Amino acid sequence: MDLKSYVHWRNPKQADKIKVRETKGLTQTTDFLDTINADEPAGCWSTVFEPSACLATLRSNVWPGFVGFASLSGPSYGHVYFGNGVCNSDIAFMLP
Repeated sequence: MDLKSYVHWRNPKQADKIKVRETKGLTQTTDFLDTINADEPAGCWSTVFEPSACLATLRSNVWPGFVGFASLSGPSYGHVYFGNGVCNSDIAFMLP
């Protein structure tokens, strides 16, 4: 349920991840990917654990309708977007 467990599948933008990616040699499996806990504004992601399905879901507060999921009982994961394509520009007023 920690946001550090989720990463962006893109070229890195965080300085420490860029350095790891440019280093020659072997790297760990995901240590070159940006984690979502550094995304701005803070609180733009929320996680929910659904114990009946043993499933963790990740929801975007900036792009309503985006849901990522990861099963804790097996190697199942993915994401889906069922939004209207409009960015939530009021996110700053929604966060504590």
